[in-house]
Amino acid sequence: GPLRELLSLCEKQGASVAQTHASALANLSLVLGSQPGRRDESIRLQEQSNEMNRKLPDGQVNLATGLSNLADSHLFMNQLAEAEKAARESLALRTALFGTNSPPTAFAWARLGSILVARTNLGEALDAATRGVGIHRATLPKEHRELQFSLRTLGRVFVELKQFDAAEKAFREALEISKNAYGPENAATRTLAVTLGELALQRGATNEAFQLISAGIDFVRKDAAMYPENPFLQQRVAKLNLALETMKAAGVTLPKGID
Repeated sequence: GPLRELLSLCEKQGASVAQTHASALANLSLVLGSQPGRRDESIRLQEQSNEMNRKLPDGQVNLATGLSNLADSHLFMNQLAEAEKAARESLALRTALFGTNSPPTAFAWARLGSILVARTNLGEALDAATRGVGIHRATLPKEHRELQFSLRTLGRVFVELKQFDAAEKAFREALEISKNAYGPENAATRTLAVTLGELALQRGATNEAFQLISAGIDFVRKDAAMYPENPFLQQRVAKLNLALETMKAAGVTLPKGID
């Protein structure tokens, strides 16, 4: 495709187009990362882009973004030590580039928090997620879409800490922001609904749980199909499928007017 052609041209031109080359590698990495079974290749391209940006005098901002994307890819592949390393370097870079109290630094704290949750390092995860939310609240408008990312991370920490009321509060706020920013049918909005459905199930609100989980289960299934190497996603989708089957068998149905 066009990105591959651009890469080929960049390789011929050499150092004079290094910045374009690094960006093209990063963009192709993102494209491949959204395709089943291509995440390994995506990671290799992102690492190449990051190494180029390390050497470029004006490559630091792109390097911080590239490291964040790399951390996310490693997280999906369940390569947690590599994910944490990339996330910590991205956080250090963004703090140096943008300052402690800035939206890019808040996002980096939240990204690190999401990885620390997966590593069950819950004390540090809570600190990272709380910092992310706090900085986002202080530096962005109330309904800004980036705030829902740090709120989702905070909610996940609270779930692991078994503080379900606090988790639900964080996820409900994130869901409202996501609906306003992306719309009710968006994948992020629908998967947030599933998370709230899981919490409803926890407190025995089966009708609400059935409604919320049914609304977004297809997006969770799609993620699980794309990342067979991620045990957390596989376990989650298996639990959700079982919960839906159990509720259907018990006669739980969707309220009228809901598809």
